[in-house]
Amino acid sequence: MARLKVLVTGLSGLLGKAIYYEGKKFFEIFGTSFKKVFEYGDLRSFRVDVRDRKSIEDLVVSIKPDLIIHAAAVTDVDSCEREKGYAYDVNVNGSNNILDAARKSSSKLVYISSDYIFDGRVGCYKEDDVPNPVNYYGWTKLRGEMLSLEYDKSLAVRASIYGFNPNGTREGLESIIEKVRRGLLIEAPYNMYNSIVSANTLSRIVCRLILENANGVYNIGLRQRISRYDFMEKFFSTFGLPKGSLVPVSYEDYQAGKIAIRPRDVSLNTDKLVADFGIVVPTIDEDLSNLRETASSYFACFGGEWDACKYL
Repeated sequence: MARLKVLVTGLSGLLGKAIYYEGKKFFEIFGTSFKKVFEYGDLRSFRVDVRDRKSIEDLVVSIKPDLIIHAAAVTDVDSCEREKGYAYDVNVNGSNNILDAARKSSSKLVYISSDYIFDGRVGCYKEDDVPNPVNYYGWTKLRGEMLSLEYDKSLAVRASIYGFNPNGTREGLESIIEKVRRGLLIEAPYNMYNSIVSANTLSRIVCRLILENANGVYNIGLRQRISRYDFMEKFFSTFGLPKGSLVPVSYEDYQAGKIAIRPRDVSLNTDKLVADFGIVVPTIDEDLSNLRETASSYFACFGGEWDACKYL
């Protein structure tokens, strides 16, 4: 049986790379990026701006993908607040362009949403809880999610991700390791919570949902709600970083000086994922351990090198 053709937007991002790494054994993957063409193994990559409707349509007509994973977005929360027009063009208009192309080609659509669609007042949000974003980034992601769900062949997944981004245009966890090695302190709020999940684990679950032909909305996160500080403490421990370089701060101090409001608790309830497909997500310790064990092959996949002497 021929493998499904999957087009991934935002290939150069942290999540786009992880989707390729985890999904290439299941799918024939094509990718788009905004700034440059990437060459990873048998991947076919194209430089396309999601705001350019005709270019998106032409690419989809050419590839004829069975499925499109839309991961491209402006994700810097303060940048979205500062440059709302640009954020809207990419996160909303761009998503609408992808949706229209999917409809015309009858491709299934997977939209990567965000936990920031919630206001953070309650936490442990379920899929049917009412969204109420407190910043412009969250609003654009919610609007993109709502658009995608107007299509009957769509799946929206909500998550907060972390991971490595070798040779990426934005920083991943490797940048934190490098900062610590340079003697810099890392601040993390002890009373700000989410259900963070590695891009790799998220990608594996998305691949499973694709193979299960899932539709609708699913929350994806690790088993426990965790504070930003507790997560970073576990990250430091897993990667052998000196705990003295990690500084706990309050949510209020962390928020001070930032342009956009951050929701305090956007932890996600994942009971629906377990009930519908029996998918049991890892613990945070398991997720971090797996990330460390696969670091070498992950960096090598994207033309980089995981050097323990350099990073640890």
